[in-house]
Amino acid sequence: MTYIDAKSVIETRIAESMGFDKYKKIMEWVRKTDVSSDRDFQRTFNSFYRVRRNEE
Repeated sequence: MTYIDAKSVIETRIAESMGFDKYKKIMEWVRKTDVSSDRDFQRTFNSFYRVRRNEE
């Protein structure tokens, strides 16, 4: 018989919905890249923090 760990499922779903995985990626990435020129980092960061601005 297979058991489902409801607490674990709930914790995982909450973490996913709040974007913790993306936040962790940003925190690791920021130490390894030049954020002023890395467009992929900027796009991920802007998406997570919902930054809206012109390219200029």
